[in-house]
Amino acid sequence: MAIASFAIGAAQTVVGFMGQQAQYKAQQQYYENNRKAANQAAVNKYTSQQNRALQEREAASQEKQNTQTKAMKARATAATAAGEGGVAGLSVDALMGDYYAQQGRYERSIDNNYQMTADYLRSEMDATQAQATSRINSVQQGTPPSFASAAVSLFGNALNGFSTYNKLKTS
Repeated sequence: MAIASFAIGAAQTVVGFMGQQAQYKAQQQYYENNRKAANQAAVNKYTSQQNRALQEREAASQEKQNTQTKAMKARATAATAAGEGGVAGLSVDALMGDYYAQQGRYERSIDNNYQMTADYLRSEMDATQAQATSRINSVQQGTPPSFASAAVSLFGNALNGFSTYNKLKTS
């Protein structure tokens, strides 16, 4: 009877430990799957954000080239008209200076707009990292079962069985 009681208690402890181990492994797998999915989502978002940054830079560069071309044409037209009209001197120089100033202001505006967009996209990438970290941290990792508690339970079952054996022996 005492041996059967010990065996049943030991079996319950082992089965309980195995169940805890299975639960731990399942929780760890869930955590790992979530971590991988969060990281992959972040990589995908980073790729999209970097592509947008490249597109914005290319668009700003193209706009500056167009501005330079238009400014050169305007200066050439003005110079030709001044030459054909026999106008020269400070007024023509002032007109050319104004064309250069307009071009410079417009190019500075393009640069400023691009810089603001680039800063925004960098902050979006920071937010993507924070979002991925938050998503990963939202799933708790599993806690491995304690072999010590199983050993204590087995020891308790052994003592209980021994106690039962002694009671039966003295009766």
